[in-house]
Amino acid sequence: KVQDGCDVFCSYCSIPFTRPGMRSRPWREVLEEAQSLAAQGYREAVLTGVVIGAYGPSPGSGGMVFEQLVGVLALESGLARLRISSIEMHQVTEPIIRLAEEGLVAPHFHIPLQSGDTAVLKDMNRRYSQDEYLALCSNLYQRVPGVSITTDVMVGFPTETEERFQSTLAVCEQAKFLKTHVFRFSPRFGTPADQWGDPVSDREKRERSERVSD
Repeated sequence: KVQDGCDVFCSYCSIPFTRPGMRSRPWREVLEEAQSLAAQGYREAVLTGVVIGAYGPSPGSGGMVFEQLVGVLALESGLARLRISSIEMHQVTEPIIRLAEEGLVAPHFHIPLQSGDTAVLKDMNRRYSQDEYLALCSNLYQRVPGVSITTDVMVGFPTETEERFQSTLAVCEQAKFLKTHVFRFSPRFGTPADQWGDPVSDREKRERSERVSD
């Protein structure tokens, strides 16, 4: 774990209230732990965090941004392979893609989608559009040999109509995910989405979950 805390405030999520403040572990400490794992015979390490791409100097890294940390670990840890856990799409930057191109990190990206409809994404306070997400997937497939993309999808968000849900299905088909973690909206007290209630029935949420999984 290299990072903790969240200040993104997606409208459905309570994590920024329960784990406020962004914190990054000092990069030298992370490198020493990785080297220790390699010395014990571990071959692969997974880098994790709440908003992992927010790793950087201001929250306490000691000078490095996330891309630099990954590069140093790839070259100096002694581990055979690094894997990046869940990462927001706008944090899959050009340096990160180049590291994957060069084989320095596993060719796998878990990039949460949540919804494939741009209007729902806006209501969720997710800061990207359907087109931007699909463009990133296309870029990764073109450039990173053997890349796999996995994702998270929420169904039953209060402003998700059947028509908007169809947009999510379309994105799932176009993005060609290896695996999708599907979960159902449930209100979290005090979050912005809580004011919209829970208008999508449990039955409809279950059916939408099954359709995404299919």
